[in-house]
Amino acid sequence: MYKKLLGFFGLMLSITVVLLEKDTLLDIIKEGTMRSIILSILFIAIVSHFPIIPFFLAVGIMGAIFGLLKGTLISLIGVIIGVLAVFFLTRYSFRDLISKKVKNSPTTRKYEDYFAKNAFTSILFFGGILPLLPSLFTSSLCGLSSVRWTVFFLASLVGQIPRVFVITTAGVYFPTNKLMSLSIYVGYIAVTLSMSFRKFPNLFRIPKGTDRGIMKMINKRIK
Repeated sequence: MYKKLLGFFGLMLSITVVLLEKDTLLDIIKEGTMRSIILSILFIAIVSHFPIIPFFLAVGIMGAIFGLLKGTLISLIGVIIGVLAVFFLTRYSFRDLISKKVKNSPTTRKYEDYFAKNAFTSILFFGGILPLLPSLFTSSLCGLSSVRWTVFFLASLVGQIPRVFVITTAGVYFPTNKLMSLSIYVGYIAVTLSMSFRKFPNLFRIPKGTDRGIMKMINKRIK
């Protein structure tokens, strides 16, 4: 009970602070100091799962402020902290609550089957490379499953590297060449969407009666 309450209030406090003070946090982040780096990591960790501002915009800001290599590293560390936090909170704090809400959903069972049969590849794509599913959904689903945390961590890390690198690159170009920045991001979306339709065609055949609002429901319940 205490772990559940601690996890819940800690998460709510973090989201509330970022939501209310996001402008102040962005001003501090733009300073480019060591304090900025620490706040940037925490900011990305929260934004990656709770889009107080769009994730691609937050990562792009890191690229514009810190440059390609440092910006990529900061964002990558932040994302991994975020996915692990949601994974462990789901597994040890919110498991019963979320399980009751999603266990009978055909959509959830469909994705859960993919994760169970080939955990590393599924997490690699859905938890990183392919920006199709919200990170909150994939991290929560893995937390509910029997996937080992080490597999989840490694697959998420490898999958997030290209995504974060591309978005950071777009952010680096944005101040001087907005067209190039937009082209990089749109190109990545187009390529990954094409990959997803080719690799996971069955996941896009949604049967009638499926609860299409399952991901929104998870977001509301976690919040």
